Amino acid sequence: MIDLSEVSYLDSAGVRMLAELDNRLDWRAQVLRIVAPEASRSRRVLEIAGLERVLSMDITVEAARTSVQDPSEEPEVPDG
Repeated sequence: MIDLSEVSYLDSAGVRMLAELDNRLDWRAQVLRIVAPEASRSRRVLEIAGLERVLSMDITVEAARTSVQDPSEEPEVPDG
């Protein structure tokens, strides 16, 4: 999972790196999850590049964790 929540600038090199990483992980039967809030600049850049159709994107870290959690595993309970 890569969290872009605090990223204010994402250029073509970053977009290319994310696409390449996704491709490499796909080749290994693994999934890359990208966290990019709906109103974030990074999400807008990925949408302009057309990667929202290719990358697995979530709006929160919690949503990304839920989407990759093995259903046979017990959910993690936060301390506190």
